[in-house]
Amino acid sequence: MQNNETVLRILRMVEHGALTPEEAADLLDALYVARPPDDHETHSETHQATTTQEETKTKESARGLFDQILKTVEEAVRTTGEAVRGVNWRELGETIRSQTQRGLEEMKRALEQLEQGEWVRGKQSHDFERQFPLPIQPGQTLTIELPAGDVFITGGFDEGRVGAEITLRGAEAEQLRSLAETYSMVVEHTEGGLTLRLPELGNSITQRADLRIAIPRQVNLNLRIVHKGDLRVEKLDGKVHGVVGRGDVSLAHLRGSVDLQIASGDVNLLDIHSETVRVNMVHGDLILRQVRTDTLQVNLTNGDLEAEELDARDISVETVNGDQQIRLMNPIQGVVRLTTVKGDLLLQVPDRCDCTVSMQTLSGDIECKLELSQQERTRNSLSGVAGSGTGNLVMETVHGDLWLQLPAYHD
Repeated sequence: MQNNETVLRILRMVEHGALTPEEAADLLDALYVARPPDDHETHSETHQATTTQEETKTKESARGLFDQILKTVEEAVRTTGEAVRGVNWRELGETIRSQTQRGLEEMKRALEQLEQGEWVRGKQSHDFERQFPLPIQPGQTLTIELPAGDVFITGGFDEGRVGAEITLRGAEAEQLRSLAETYSMVVEHTEGGLTLRLPELGNSITQRADLRIAIPRQVNLNLRIVHKGDLRVEKLDGKVHGVVGRGDVSLAHLRGSVDLQIASGDVNLLDIHSETVRVNMVHGDLILRQVRTDTLQVNLTNGDLEAEELDARDISVETVNGDQQIRLMNPIQGVVRLTTVKGDLLLQVPDRCDCTVSMQTLSGDIECKLELSQQERTRNSLSGVAGSGTGNLVMETVHGDLWLQLPAYHD
């Protein structure tokens, strides 16, 4: 069964361009071809049985690592929409065939590089710094596109400025030093602002840039970190749109709308005032503190959500595996919908809510401290009306408990 899943994964990678058909053929062949016996081996039957067990264990270990690498690349392709380059698939296939300890170590290193988002094409590296002005104006949009690197942006300055720590990787140290001497990040003027990105250095060189950026407070942000890097943004009034492959995200003291797409990493939002806050996450926890918005939308596949001092009229939170713990500042009068497949839901609300209430779990307990009229209860559901029922509250989980509490019942 595991091999069948791996075959389908390889075929999907061919479809998305992460593998050539020839590379796919080699990998598929590696899944089913065992290491050929050594003609010079003359062992006893007992020693042969022990060797066979060891080879089987090593083969399973290699294939397990191999499958992890495929999963990592497949997720990167799905999240970023771009093929992963620089992975020597034929060598990984040979590792499956040869079953050598050295080959296993190579596969482990390949997996670590993939998970870090650093497709290393050489063992040499060169670090250096650059500083330069950024002529961004209030009301404009700053677009940042990076393959990998941490980005720290602070608003509230009269002029824009960038401090960059650059890392180049390649096979030849002298080539890297020569490139560093004339290196400059690309700043393109667009109709609505500026685009900041790394220069093209050829397929043999990989780059990483850690950026510290100061900009005016009224600037909009459009950020994309393809592979791995943390994102931190503070003190802006403009809109923030961010796409991060792997990394933690921290946004604080913002007064514009927020739209985040995160493949893997934790997200912290503090002191956000805006019309809309949207967060789409695959893996990671989401923490909200002092968020005030008309509309909050969260889609989270695997992770917990915790919200304190949340002020939102319309809320939609959908998770697959994880708990939700939300404390609202104001009574419910809009639409609040909290759903998960596996996890507990705890919602604390002030009294005087004005909404219909529907709570349902297939496997778990239900507790409601809100006073309801027209109440109907079964073992797995509870419904009723709070106030005149203008708004709507829905809490649903397949496997987990539901708690609807008032502040007096806070632990």
